[in-house]
Amino acid sequence: MRMNAMSKKIVPAEEAPENWSLDDAHICRSKLVEKCADAEFHVLALLRARGDNSSCKTPFSRKIEALRVAATKQKSPGKADLKIVQLLEDLLPLADLRSELVHSTMERGAAAGRSVILFRNAAEVHRIVDRRVVLTLADLKDATQRLSDVVNQLKQLANPSSRPQPKPGAAACP
Repeated sequence: MRMNAMSKKIVPAEEAPENWSLDDAHICRSKLVEKCADAEFHVLALLRARGDNSSCKTPFSRKIEALRVAATKQKSPGKADLKIVQLLEDLLPLADLRSELVHSTMERGAAAGRSVILFRNAAEVHRIVDRRVVLTLADLKDATQRLSDVVNQLKQLANPSSRPQPKPGAAACP
């Protein structure tokens, strides 16, 4: 998965070789957004457990940074604090991707012989440059699964008495 400035030729969707619909991409993006909301819930729970009263209206990236600072504040952070920092490093690019995708329209295309999803962020529209984020459905599924893994670990740290609830295929997209 990578965000790029599109140096490859994009062709119309009818030339896309893989058999999936744009609805499949919409479902997968929706699952990624849902998992990110779940991650935000657990980040906020971890912040509150440390006495931070961040508002639920605080932007997610600031909550992530506040938790990172809280977890590294001590001279010798504990094992859980180090795990939190590692998870936040994994989470931040996925949260950035979520932010990019929720403000984007989607269309299907093909690049380098593969079916791709073209995301066009309304905030990034420029009158000269047509910037798009290009992902395959597999990229989107992978990001959703990685996010699901991070969420399960954050949940364990936020509520140590709970056991992870892995559901086979729960994070999977069509």
